[in-house]
Amino acid sequence: MTSYNHAFIPGSLREIPELQDPRRTSQVFEKDDDRKVGMKARASIASIKAVDIMNPAPPTVRASSKIRAAVDILQSLEVRYLPVVDDDETLVGLLSDRELRTIRIPYFVGNEYVGSLQEALSMNVARLLLGVAPRVDIDADTTDLMALMAHHRVGALPVTHKNGKLVGIITYLDLCRGLSRETAAFVAV
Repeated sequence: MTSYNHAFIPGSLREIPELQDPRRTSQVFEKDDDRKVGMKARASIASIKAVDIMNPAPPTVRASSKIRAAVDILQSLEVRYLPVVDDDETLVGLLSDRELRTIRIPYFVGNEYVGSLQEALSMNVARLLLGVAPRVDIDADTTDLMALMAHHRVGALPVTHKNGKLVGIITYLDLCRGLSRETAAFVAV
């Protein structure tokens, strides 16, 4: 009977103890053939780069834009994540529907009382950003993407050049699609 190769469970492949120590790897695979296939698959999956699976033209919003404008973009395009950029297209943060849910009655943005809903929606998007958003370089591989998403508990990662300019976004769905294409191509070989 072939043992289950749990390396394909989403999460950081680098954190699986059995794969760190070659002496323990044999505990994961009962057959040498399974081990060879698993190692080739892991190498194949790790070869997928952020640039290969990202959405290269995500909608964005400026940090100085009003929250109302961000809500309109998210709703009209039916997306959950909106990169926030400055006037030079440098990434400032990532706005998600999660941050919009922090606007509550009575109307607070963060811990600050802002009065009416109209006043809350007329505030700048920058007020909703919760620190520096995790981001990845265009050359990051899928194992890095999975590890970052799991560690930061986010469903999307902005993709930037080294200079911080936004070049795309990867959602967990993009990652799943990219991995399923690669896995299907690997199995077909």
